Amino acid sequence: MDFPKSYLRMSESTLRKTLAKRKLPLGYAEELISQVVSAKRKGLANLARDTQHARLWGDLIAPAKAERRIVQRMLTLTLEHASPERTLALEAYLMVLDAIIGRLTIKANTSEETPSKLAAGTNVPNKGEHWVDWMPPKKIALIKEYFAQIPYIKGVRQKTPFERRWPTTQHAIHKKRLIERTDKELAILERRMAVELADAKLTDTHHFKQQEINDMRIQISKMQAAMHTIKLLRPTNLVPVTWHGIDLPS
Repeated sequence: MDFPKSYLRMSESTLRKTLAKRKLPLGYAEELISQVVSAKRKGLANLARDTQHARLWGDLIAPAKAERRIVQRMLTLTLEHASPERTLALEAYLMVLDAIIGRLTIKANTSEETPSKLAAGTNVPNKGEHWVDWMPPKKIALIKEYFAQIPYIKGVRQKTPFERRWPTTQHAIHKKRLIERTDKELAILERRMAVELADAKLTDTHHFKQQEINDMRIQISKMQAAMHTIKLLRPTNLVPVTWHGIDLPS
């Protein structure tokens, strides 16, 4: 059933009043309202999905763009002991960065999948969490060889290509999101366990329930340990999407 797009901008009560004035056949107005409400919900779901899609791809590409800015700045510096090997390595690295940024941007604009889902089932490691994961190993090896040829100069810090790092602001945002998600999940689990323990019918003979509560205790302990590790993550550390990505002692 088709309807004017203006209906999507109306509240349900306003839409009812509008349709009442049209004196539509019995049941027709309700069916139309139901379709408009359904279309609104679908539109909001699509908007949320598209926003999430853009954010995840943006988070993947942003560190590569930050790395490109660093390399570009290094090429413009006037050094006392500049070498052709250094210039060659930086220019080659810049070309590779331009290529991977372009490649990932095309994927972001043409694929409906998130980076992790697109990486699943491929040879992209670490679920494609960092732009370096999407680099062909041969290209990485080639650029590293260029950098290895740069003459060592005492007191001059050597650039390391393909570091798995994030801009400081982006790392802080990822870390904050992860802490908030983990804290929320932990609180839900703790409330569930509290409800189970408060059940007056719970006895030692309820083996299934006792096992379920024990599993929750173990899960809570793991999450608390993960939360401690998350809070200690440094700007150079990988921030996983969920706490499950934190390496915990077995």
